[in-house]
Amino acid sequence: MAKWWHGTRTDWWINYLLHFPVSGSVTRYSLEEFCEVASPIIGHKVNKQAKLVELYEAAQVSMGLTIPEESLACQTFKLQLRRYQRH
Repeated sequence: MAKWWHGTRTDWWINYLLHFPVSGSVTRYSLEEFCEVASPIIGHKVNKQAKLVELYEAAQVSMGLTIPEESLACQTFKLQLRRYQRH
């Protein structure tokens, strides 16, 4: 699993999760607003618009627990992501 934590694909994904750690972080925006805000975060993709739409649609149907972004669980998750980012 460790090999997947180091690479360009992982870099953009971790950066994305740091900005949008829970589905509510995405769905608080309209699709157009989300694309505008998230576009610089995910870096250079061949079909960036399609990826952003895919991420937005996934957030809309997420079955994950609804937790506030300010929660201890979410902050701990982001702390772990930052640890991986530094390696």
